[in-house]
Amino acid sequence: MLYSQSDDPFGVAALDAKPRRFYLGGAVAGWELTRLARRAFPTGSRIFVGLLLFIALLVMYIAEFPRDDFVTSRDPLAIQTRLAEFGQKFSVVLLLAQAAIVIMITPLFVGGAIVEETDRRTLEFLLATDLSPTEIILGKLWPRLLLVFGVVLVGQPVLAITQVWGGVDFRFVAMASLVVGASMW
Repeated sequence: MLYSQSDDPFGVAALDAKPRRFYLGGAVAGWELTRLARRAFPTGSRIFVGLLLFIALLVMYIAEFPRDDFVTSRDPLAIQTRLAEFGQKFSVVLLLAQAAIVIMITPLFVGGAIVEETDRRTLEFLLATDLSPTEIILGKLWPRLLLVFGVVLVGQPVLAITQVWGGVDFRFVAMASLVVGASMW
């Protein structure tokens, strides 16, 4: 027999209801992080992007300073000025490359989250749980954005190298990194 809450004068039905905490993704996020960590694609993409960035740094350095006379120059101010200009150019190129990488791989990593669940026929089981749709979506979104963030984070040591040469404004780097992070979202 079905009854409404008005038929329950003592609130017995309310005793059965457990208070739910809202987590950003809940159990789905933990499971998704574990599952994604076992894949080789995110790790391989981080290694590939890191190698590409270091190769780009080497190629730009060789293109900017092709002769040995720069190294043997006795004018420290000229050396510092050229290195500062190179550092600024490379940091702009690196941040643009990071933005392009984010624009290319974010749909690749994030876009197939729900489609994978339907292909594996597990979406019905997720929807049958006590999880809210927000928890399911955030549980699928956050781990995948974390993978994209890991790929972007690979470029930060390369960007730190440009700080050694001078000429790279820290505020510019911080703001550009925020823009890259926002474009990831």
